[in-house]
Amino acid sequence: AAGTWGNAGIGIIPGPQTWSLNGNAARTIRFGERHTAQLELMTTNALNHPTVTSWNTSVGSQTFGQAQGVSGMRTVQTSLRFRF
Repeated sequence: AAGTWGNAGIGIIPGPQTWSLNGNAARTIRFGERHTAQLELMTTNALNHPTVTSWNTSVGSQTFGQAQGVSGMRTVQTSLRFRF
């Protein structure tokens, strides 16, 4: 009835599928028998694709159903290790 709360459950509002592509590449270079150097490249959200993290589900709001937050942008991190 009008003016009363309903019985909808939690998590019943489906949204679009979310996905992300992460990557990692490494290369090991030998210097003699005991010394090595390892170069590593790590990336998150490699395609820089926005993924919605939260939706406005406040009934009666002017922005009901709109995206409120998105995931982080692409990050790239490198490391160089020298082992002896």
